[in-house]
Amino acid sequence: MKKIIIAIIVLLMVAGLAACANPLKAAVSQMAENNDAQDNSDSGAASNDGQMDIDINEDGSSINISGDDGNVTIEGDEDGMAWPGDKLPSSVPEISGVKVVMVMDMDGGVLVAFEGCEQATADAYIAQLAGAGWDSSMNLNSDEGYTIFFEKGNEVLQFGWSKADKTGSILYGISE
Repeated sequence: MKKIIIAIIVLLMVAGLAACANPLKAAVSQMAENNDAQDNSDSGAASNDGQMDIDINEDGSSINISGDDGNVTIEGDEDGMAWPGDKLPSSVPEISGVKVVMVMDMDGGVLVAFEGCEQATADAYIAQLAGAGWDSSMNLNSDEGYTIFFEKGNEVLQFGWSKADKTGSILYGISE
């Protein structure tokens, strides 16, 4: 799982910084190089543990990373995509009025990144979560925006919003 998390972090950094025609393909190439470098630097006998399979769809808008530690699917579209209701339980309401630009479906969790979120929309969503039975467990507020952690039974949700660029994310998972 550690290699997949590292790969995802590298992917997100490279995809955000790449200025090429297909940043997902560039990110995958960088991930593969980093994974090879890490595998070569490991001491001990060589093994197939930690091998990752990376598949990119034809238009480069999604990738699937699978390995011994689990699977991750990342889909992105800067023009917007549908709310991932098929990947999230009904306990996580849709945030209306935003443009979903990325969905990362990990074994046991989902990350939704969005743009075009005014403060009134973010505040209304927080109220909607509270009305749906989500309890706020921690609030991190600043002049720049906020991050709020919610719990509902064994479900956890993190809602983050940036005032400067009106972007945000929802991270959903199940606690053990």
